[in-house]
Amino acid sequence: MSETANQCVDTAERVDKIAREDRKIVQGFGRLAGSASMVHYELLAKPIASVGYICERTRLVPNTVSKAFASLAEAGIAREIAGKKRNRLFVYQKVLDVMNEGTMPS
Repeated sequence: MSETANQCVDTAERVDKIAREDRKIVQGFGRLAGSASMVHYELLAKPIASVGYICERTRLVPNTVSKAFASLAEAGIAREIAGKKRNRLFVYQKVLDVMNEGTMPS
């Protein structure tokens, strides 16, 4: 039981480190920094998300969320995974990888 608790603490610390490092990058996005920070925050809670979901959570308009995702993708923080023009999905892969460690069968 203590091993599981230690793994949870380790995972949380690693995700927090990734979030802090990426937040510094997002803060350099100029005029888009505020909106991109909101998108980044939501991706921490749900590492796979659509533009529509982020719009609902942040109350930002789709165009702003799309621009934020584009900047996050350009910075290597998020990437698009659906390959569609509509209903696009984005993933915060670094966070998802940390959260999935040890959960996949060998």
